Amino acid sequence: MIKTGIPTLDGYLKGGLPIGKTIIFYGPPTVDVDIFGMQVAYTNLINNGVCYYVTSKSSPDLIRSNFREYGWDLIPYASRFAIVDAYSSLIGASPTEPFNVKDPESIESIDDAMTGIIDSISPGDMIVFSSLSSILDTCGGGPGIPDINKVLESIKRWNKMAVLNGGIVVYNFTDYGYPPELVEQVKKGLCNSSVVVDRIGGESGYGQYFKLYTCDWSKPPEFPTLFKVVKPGGIKVHIPKILVTGPKGAGKSTFIRSAASLSSDKSVSVDRMGTTVAVDYAHVMLKGFTIDMFGTPGQDRFNPIIKNIAKDALGIIVVIDSTDPKSFERAVEMLNISKTKDVPYIIAANKQDLEDALDTEKIRKKINLPEDIPIVRVSASNNMNVAQAIDIIIKKIVGVR
Repeated sequence: MIKTGIPTLDGYLKGGLPIGKTIIFYGPPTVDVDIFGMQVAYTNLINNGVCYYVTSKSSPDLIRSNFREYGWDLIPYASRFAIVDAYSSLIGASPTEPFNVKDPESIESIDDAMTGIIDSISPGDMIVFSSLSSILDTCGGGPGIPDINKVLESIKRWNKMAVLNGGIVVYNFTDYGYPPELVEQVKKGLCNSSVVVDRIGGESGYGQYFKLYTCDWSKPPEFPTLFKVVKPGGIKVHIPKILVTGPKGAGKSTFIRSAASLSSDKSVSVDRMGTTVAVDYAHVMLKGFTIDMFGTPGQDRFNPIIKNIAKDALGIIVVIDSTDPKSFERAVEMLNISKTKDVPYIIAANKQDLEDALDTEKIRKKINLPEDIPIVRVSASNNMNVAQAIDIIIKKIVGVR
């Protein structure tokens, strides 16, 4: 398996891309599709792979600059990374790359270059097309023009050749208003797998998502995955709200501050006499995820506020004081206030560094917790298992085991 390096996607693909498979990332102009091919290419390089990167809408220098913007230095991998220049000749510039296309407006010329490369690849070598749509437009004459079918036939032939040689082919495709039948062929008929990238709520949406759309070796998930593009860093799966709740004095604010210290160290807490009277907040980056965490106050009088804060939470961490069994009833009450149907939750048994802390089995019995709900032993004051608790709730949210 060749990993894509895109969080959660490798899980949906059962570990990544098998040798001899092809994948296409598809989306409208309002989303950043190009980053997907770049991240797959760079992940392949850092895992000792060979990559040919076909550029048809940007100069090779700009491609290298774009990689650097995401913190991906290509220089250490120069012997295993080659840019196939299908752009310079299009604007009348002299190609300087070892691999180039003499006439980017001719599918025959592109075909000659690609056939030579594909004939030479070894099993596991990767070819990434930065923009399949630009090749369709340049060689096919634009949306709706019959010559596009000729381009598609060439692409299918490259795929077959690459599969026979054990290569992996990755395409980026941006839909610039192509006919619906062409779009469906691109999404379903060109590759072994396809990933749709789009915005939530259309062009004016507030976030981006990707979803495995088709795959002939793994079942696509039911739900899409939210993501952000970070510079440097690339694609990070975005979880807009994890709720951290629990009784007064359980250590919610300390848990959130500890979570923030794992990455950005950005947290906000409003305290009065050591007790939170407003909402705690932290932005956390962990293992390819960006997470917004919100903490609730613990007193009874804040129950209506707690219920409001809990709206749209994708997961809940209930922090309890392992040394204070009397507070467990309130913890269960707060969970019931916060939880809606199908929202995953875990228990963070805090203060496990103290001698009188109850073990997880005693806690499970006292709160009558189902066996399938994890209890994580943590000590928020010294970061013990805070990352583990967050990792567990993330896996429950995204459904990757």
